Amino acid sequence: SFTGQLVDTNTQPGLGFKAPWVDDIEYDIRNQVVTYVGDGKNQTGPAITAQDKDSATASIDIVVRYSIDPSQVADIYSKFQTQDNFVSRLIQNDVRSVVRNIPLKYSTATFRQSREAAALEIGKALTERWKNDGVIVDAVDLRDIRYPEAIENSLRDIQTAKNNAAKATADLETAKVAAEKTRVEAQAQSDYDQIVRCGAKTHPVTEVVNGQTITA
Repeated sequence: SFTGQLVDTNTQPGLGFKAPWVDDIEYDIRNQVVTYVGDGKNQTGPAITAQDKDSATASIDIVVRYSIDPSQVADIYSKFQTQDNFVSRLIQNDVRSVVRNIPLKYSTATFRQSREAAALEIGKALTERWKNDGVIVDAVDLRDIRYPEAIENSLRDIQTAKNNAAKATADLETAKVAAEKTRVEAQAQSDYDQIVRCGAKTHPVTEVVNGQTITA
């Protein structure tokens, strides 16, 4: 009303009616998005910088989709008046805060590989933080994690070393298998020769050479 008091709320679809001296204030309650990507052009803001467990700084691209519980719109209006205030003072602040806390659980070497797990943790943390604010977390899309060039080079070197170690282990296993195969074949041949020699002694061969009988 003209006195600033909330007269009524309507969350039903379709046309609504009001007194001429009452102003409409609209809130979008479904499919709301905050996006922090790259340099922030045409987005909510730039990528969020955060430190991981090893104190390395990462740039995080993230999109958070949320909805507003219609039954809570009146309370939200009482606290923030406009939806812009609500988004900037609650949603955006909380997203940046939570996203900066989660990487502290991960090392530089494992953070990127744990992106899906980190996204789930961010969603759970936001859900817990907003459970009394009428905000429903619909989805968290942690799109990218980037480190400064020096750290990226180190991560590539670590991955290369791991790949080389894995290849060396595989080559060693292959060599072991080949050596065992050779040993088994040699043993089989040795056993065969022994059997042949034993058989020859058990069944001597008699031949007549130049009129003489020779037994071997």
